[in-house]
Amino acid sequence: MLASSVFRRIRDLETELQVELFHRSTRAVTLSDLGEIYYDQIKAIIHSVKNADDLVSQESNAPSGQLRISVMPGYATLCLYSILDKFRQQYPNIILDIELTNQLANITQNEVDIAIRGTSEL
Repeated sequence: MLASSVFRRIRDLETELQVELFHRSTRAVTLSDLGEIYYDQIKAIIHSVKNADDLVSQESNAPSGQLRISVMPGYATLCLYSILDKFRQQYPNIILDIELTNQLANITQNEVDIAIRGTSEL
């Protein structure tokens, strides 16, 4: 925000409150006594707003949504469940929809996001 914009906002606030929050001279701008009282009263609110902004910003950057996985039951039991437990801890906003089946999944028709299949034949 430009300095002139900030000063306009401060003037608007002073007009609304009908008090002078700052002493202005050609050399300096300092808080008035009422300005200090006002700041002391609102600084906890300012801190709370900053915390809320930080929290929302972090949440909006965190992956979320649904992940659909089709996996063979045996592989899920042997390997996948322990991996998915770690995944859930790291990404709690992702909902895992796990289908245990030996049937082939059609990824192109959006039935699942990930299909894990294997064979015992070499």
